[in-house]
Amino acid sequence: MHFLMILLIIVFPGVAFADVGLPMLAIVWPLSVPTIIPVIAIESWLVRRELNVEWHTAIIQMTKANIFSTAVGIPIAWIASVALELILAYLVMNLADSKSYPPYIVGEVGAVILSAPWLGPFHSGRHWIIPVATTVLLVPFFFASFWVEAWYVARSLRSEAPEKVRKAVWNANFLSYSAILAACVIWLAVGVAAHV
Repeated sequence: MHFLMILLIIVFPGVAFADVGLPMLAIVWPLSVPTIIPVIAIESWLVRRELNVEWHTAIIQMTKANIFSTAVGIPIAWIASVALELILAYLVMNLADSKSYPPYIVGEVGAVILSAPWLGPFHSGRHWIIPVATTVLLVPFFFASFWVEAWYVARSLRSEAPEKVRKAVWNANFLSYSAILAACVIWLAVGVAAHV
């Protein structure tokens, strides 16, 4: 049932715009599935090069690590981001005596950045709002992926020094997330160009 709902949201994004907002996990988690093969290829290449392991070993380790970080790391990072968003909302609304979150003073782009994990309801602008929110979420997802994958690969490749593995996985994630960031920028540019 949940899979069908997520599929409907991706295929018909208009159904996702209800008054409760949009939990971005429903968008970004399914989008991570088609990116996993290029990500594994990029990360395996770099890990193989930096750790001087066999191709077979690099591909197996990075495949398992990426599946684990996609299944566990992304949801945990999203939950932590939602918790941070709720804390910010509480602080802004109570301490700053604001009637709304995000505060109007930050403008539309600032509002999307502050509420990226769980977007509030919006009736226009989805051509730029969802790509911007996705781009913002790359930050917590990057760190979650790095920590989960570094832990997994270091545990699996016990013959390698843990700090060397962490550095290789950091570099691999930096490279793959840079490619994902470029894809988000292109997504945003195409969406904005189509609405000009």
